Amino acid sequence: MTEAQGTSAEIARVHLAHATDGRARLRLTGRISPEHLAGLCERLAHLPGVTRCLGRPNTGSLIVEARLKKAELTAMLKESGIVEFVPHGAMPPMGLALRFGLLRTDQEIASRSGGQFSLHTAFATILLIGAAVQLARGRIAGPALTLLFNALSLLETADPKER
Repeated sequence: MTEAQGTSAEIARVHLAHATDGRARLRLTGRISPEHLAGLCERLAHLPGVTRCLGRPNTGSLIVEARLKKAELTAMLKESGIVEFVPHGAMPPMGLALRFGLLRTDQEIASRSGGQFSLHTAFATILLIGAAVQLARGRIAGPALTLLFNALSLLETADPKER
């Protein structure tokens, strides 16, 4: 038996993302090669009642379609010896996840602009354009000044090399 064949016989650790009558989405707990994912799908597709199994390498998930009710499908998958269901980890607090997402967006903007642009300056630019639009409409006192002051405030807190 070759190493690739031995790898395809391993039990994959998965989370049950969701299941309905006739369909289950399994999310892999770790990264695997597209070849291993295809082998896993092939093994799952041969289970009784399964009509199709799709592997999504980009998301690390498997979609199993079957002519079974939800309870029968999940029980059959658990007993198959092909996948092992593990409990979901605790979800991070929403505020922390949002801050992390904004930080990653800021880093991506900075890397694509060579450090000359950031999330601060991107939002400030949008606010300045909004102020110009409001000014063109003749709405100086309310919206235009508010947008302008917010843009200037963002620029003031931005990194000096981004101004």
